[in-house]
Amino acid sequence: MNLSYSLVALMIPALCVSIACSTSGTLAKSAIDRRFASYAADPAQLGAVHADAAHTMGRSGYFYIIGTDGRIRYHPQRALIGLSFMENRFVKRLIESREGCIEQNIEGRYRIIKFKMIDTARILCFSVSSDEVDRREFRCDEFK
Repeated sequence: MNLSYSLVALMIPALCVSIACSTSGTLAKSAIDRRFASYAADPAQLGAVHADAAHTMGRSGYFYIIGTDGRIRYHPQRALIGLSFMENRFVKRLIESREGCIEQNIEGRYRIIKFKMIDTARILCFSVSSDEVDRREFRCDEFK
């Protein structure tokens, strides 16, 4: 696997479940925030991420955990677990920032990544296509 590709591009899951959408067809920020807070408070819930599509939101949203060593701890795509992305600029930004929201353009498609340090060694992340959210609600920094 060529690790020079964007980490986010590698993390687009094959299957997502449509839930927590607002009447406009976008994911409600409040629903994302509630789920994010729940996983941040009890990240062990993500231990079942491999078998449980409930850890996804909308068509393209999903949660994952990355360690401060750059290794993927939990992810809906099992093949990514354990891989190190420490040399990836995006991962370095997550680790340095510890908390925030980043919008990244990947081959003309934008993704929103909300992230937060949940303990001294792990960062909880939620990634979703910007088409599924109201980008104005998130006020993310653009990653270039």
